[in-house]
Amino acid sequence: MKGLLICASIAGAALIYQMIQQEWTGYAYVGGYQPDNRVVLGTYPTLESCREAAKWKLSLQNGMDGFYECGLNCKSGNCDEVTQ
Repeated sequence: MKGLLICASIAGAALIYQMIQQEWTGYAYVGGYQPDNRVVLGTYPTLESCREAAKWKLSLQNGMDGFYECGLNCKSGNCDEVTQ
């Protein structure tokens, strides 16, 4: 029983740590959704701040079509999660 309580405590601490350590990376694609068109916008503490930065960047493109993504905890181009 004591071992189960310790395991549950460790799992809970790991989940809280992961939630605290969120870092969102913004990517904008101007002129089409192609890897060559990708611009890294930077990192942000929340998904909402990433989205705002991406929308602002796209608004500066003088009517050119654009698309954006925000990736969670990205390392070397691999992200835990990617969303618009």
